[in-house]
Amino acid sequence: MSEYSIQNCIPIEPSQEWLKYIQDNYVYDELSGEVKNIKTGKVIGTNCGKGYLKTCLGPIKEFNLGKKNFKLHILAWFLYFGSWPTNEIDHINNIPNDNRIDNLRVVDREENLAKRYRTDKVEEPF
Repeated sequence: MSEYSIQNCIPIEPSQEWLKYIQDNYVYDELSGEVKNIKTGKVIGTNCGKGYLKTCLGPIKEFNLGKKNFKLHILAWFLYFGSWPTNEIDHINNIPNDNRIDNLRVVDREENLAKRYRTDKVEEPF
């Protein structure tokens, strides 16, 4: 998976070489939520458990980079906004493989954890 800081699960920003490689070689479709390899046109990402999608990139010889795992919702955020997320990325509709940009938002750890335990049930009036 993407690397995270121990204290708060914020995705650690990869090196500038990785960021440039990602921007130069991948494209994000904000309507479908798919990330594609520019050269091959293939959609990237496999299920990494609990419905989240991940991909393994590398090794990249020209940048002397080894293999690195990334969660697709983080790559999607980066490719769309051009900056690495500063906090956790939440799937608004709770569907972890729905990486459309209108379903992603940056939240802090407390909010993300609280959402897991809330229910969206509306009580019926008496």
